[in-house]
Amino acid sequence: MKKMNDFLQSKTLNQRNLRDRYQQIAQKVLNDQDVKSFIQKNGLKITDTFLDKNLSKLYEYVNQRDKQSKIIPGYKPKLIISDHDIEVVYEPSEDTLVKQKAAMLRKRVEMISMPKTLRKASISDYELKDVDGRSEALVEALSFIDEYSKNPENFHKGLYLYGNFGVGKTYLCGAIANELAGLNHKSLLLHFPSFAIEMKGLIGKDTLLETLNRVKQVEILMIDDIGASSLSSWVRDEILGVILEYRMQNELTTFFTSNFSMDLLEKQHLALDNRGESNNEVKAARLMQRIKYLSKPVMITGDNLRLNND
Repeated sequence: MKKMNDFLQSKTLNQRNLRDRYQQIAQKVLNDQDVKSFIQKNGLKITDTFLDKNLSKLYEYVNQRDKQSKIIPGYKPKLIISDHDIEVVYEPSEDTLVKQKAAMLRKRVEMISMPKTLRKASISDYELKDVDGRSEALVEALSFIDEYSKNPENFHKGLYLYGNFGVGKTYLCGAIANELAGLNHKSLLLHFPSFAIEMKGLIGKDTLLETLNRVKQVEILMIDDIGASSLSSWVRDEILGVILEYRMQNELTTFFTSNFSMDLLEKQHLALDNRGESNNEVKAARLMQRIKYLSKPVMITGDNLRLNND
């Protein structure tokens, strides 16, 4: 009989402890400022029935909000009303939203042999560096972004940015691409001399055609540093020529950067053969017609920003 009494007393004690623990949890949860605000905002009444149905959800919210290790890392709990009951949903934190936005922008701005710093290029930073020699390019860039975002289905000429080394031609292209990425438009930037070498390395491989198609078909193409190195007839005709022909026929926006004006690019670069002799004038003129159709020349002058940043 004594053992039975001990058992009953221990069971009663356990039940009392459970009740006390339940009351402590309920008190802690109901005194939480966020919970109090939520209950007040939604006009809820605290009753035994309310606590039986919703205390576990309120406790989950408070517990997960204050924990360092979340149920879903990078997400924060939020209380909502669903079918007259309280539910906990998880929303991305501010840090997670920043990371998600950065990942989205990376997907929309593809780069081939371009500086990683272009990922952070922005129109506002370019504007801060602006001097008279770069003001026209900035105005043209802003105008393009505005017009393209309003009517992306229409054909819009890109910009042919030319000028001396380090005046911000490549940076401005990166800034335009990043701005458009935030508006759900995809760009591909490629350093053409490096791209030409890469394509030569793919001769005889299936990936050559795949890479060429990816470049020529992208929504917005930015060809950087055209004219910086000599072109073989194969690169000029089978790579650059094919890309420009496709983009002209399909009216796809294309940008260029170069140290040459359009006239000098044609005469001192595209018309020269591997020996530096000018015997490709017809082919050069044909390529130049496509470049002029696809882009608008804008000269950039000013100090060498690369040297100034050293």
